[in-house]
Amino acid sequence: MSELLKSPFHALYEELYPAVEWEDWGGYDSASLMGDADEEITTIRTGTVAFDMSPVVKYRIKGPDAERFMNLLTTRQMGIKPGRVRYTCWCNENGKLIDDGTAFRIAEDEYLLCPGDRHPEHFKSVSQGMNVAVEEVTGEIASLTIQGKTSLTSLQKIGIQNLETLTPYSFKEYDSPAGALRISRTGFFGDLGYELWMRHDQTEVIWRALLDAGVRPIGMVTLCNARLEAGMLIPGEGYDFEPASPDGSSPHPLERSPLEVGLGFLVSAKKEEFVGREALLAEKKKGARWALVGLELEGKKGSAHGDKVFHGGKEVGIITSGLYSLSLERNIALASVDSSLESLGTAFEVESDGEKVAATSVDKTFINPERKSQMPAPAL
Repeated sequence: MSELLKSPFHALYEELYPAVEWEDWGGYDSASLMGDADEEITTIRTGTVAFDMSPVVKYRIKGPDAERFMNLLTTRQMGIKPGRVRYTCWCNENGKLIDDGTAFRIAEDEYLLCPGDRHPEHFKSVSQGMNVAVEEVTGEIASLTIQGKTSLTSLQKIGIQNLETLTPYSFKEYDSPAGALRISRTGFFGDLGYELWMRHDQTEVIWRALLDAGVRPIGMVTLCNARLEAGMLIPGEGYDFEPASPDGSSPHPLERSPLEVGLGFLVSAKKEEFVGREALLAEKKKGARWALVGLELEGKKGSAHGDKVFHGGKEVGIITSGLYSLSLERNIALASVDSSLESLGTAFEVESDGEKVAATSVDKTFINPERKSQMPAPAL
């Protein structure tokens, strides 16, 4: 097994937290936990946190056919203007999800695509016959996500000006203590937040300025918990759906279509061509087999991936993610269940460690503060 790569923030994390725990994220050492995860997630809802997103996979899509490639690859219409960001997903011909991610329109002939994993062969296949270059640039771009109630105020403290006018899912260049930075109003935490994209030689200056402004670095454990509070998905083993293979071989029991995980809004029926279109349109007409629902469980014992879900004494699905949220004071979970049971208020039971606990289906966006999309962004 090859040694894990280190982001430009790695040594800075260790300097601040010598006992930091690390985990593998896309072939990089990624900070997992620095201290108390409950305190960290509470800070998101009351202050500002920072997380090193440099290991996020990044592809530069460049050339005259860049938009054509993006439209064929993904289920969503990708003809957005430069300076805009679009969340999207892509499927195999069977309509099963391969991955999701955010796409940044850098120029008329260029996107930056940030998926959950690497897909070199699939992207090569989709780009056949097109005048477009698809190049992984993960190691070229460092990134910090700055999230939380006071994230705008924290960035203003380090000298970023006029950031309050940046609309959600857009990006611009801003002056900073380290020179020009690309900043997007995007994030994975269900709160007001921004992502900073920079050169490696800018990282230390930005990091230290943020610490001086009172920003708290966090790890992957807190990111995963925060995204669950926001009802956002993570693909992969032990999470909300299993990525399908591009050729549809070796299907997994937790493979899902966008319609089966609440991402039906990403599927554009108006697009004349994209991979998986026919299967998805047929599924829309027939109805999906599965639905991803939010659950609120009784008690304070959090559920775990794979716990069985019952309705009327019959097994109808599984928990994909769960935890007791101290910041919300609610026992929450996402569950993949029979689609006939997706109505809010449906009664379920969740079996965990041999014991059944009562649960009720609720809005899976467990937290959705107004400030997340408020314009102008609030300096709190």
